Amino acid sequence: MTYAQALEAIHSLHRFKKVPGLLHLRKLLHALGDPQDKLQFVHVAGTNGKGSTSTMIAEVLRKARYQTGLFVSPFVTDFCERIQLNNRPISHRALTQAAEDVLELGHYHLDALAVGLVRRGLLQRADQVVVHGQELG
Repeated sequence: MTYAQALEAIHSLHRFKKVPGLLHLRKLLHALGDPQDKLQFVHVAGTNGKGSTSTMIAEVLRKARYQTGLFVSPFVTDFCERIQLNNRPISHRALTQAAEDVLELGHYHLDALAVGLVRRGLLQRADQVVVHGQELG
């Protein structure tokens, strides 16, 4: 899969598809080796200011010498800006590989892509991961 094909697949995912409960995500995490057990997360949710708050938290942690991962939306010029490790966007190759992993398992939700990145080891170097989430409700 090329980067362009990965982006096409990602943009065709069901971003707001409502799946009751977390069973589908737990199954995906388990299929990928439960990578969430190896990291600590700060999840920022709400109506306004999630991106700014997430960026500030990540920067404070980084200044305290933590390795940080950051997931935000939207991006300005490149989709990979949405997923950062220590204030640097991930590579096109890393995004492509994560998309392949997740799609190969038959998961077609945008949140699953982040799980694929964790599995690929991209965020294993992070001490804290700051996630800018959608408002629940």
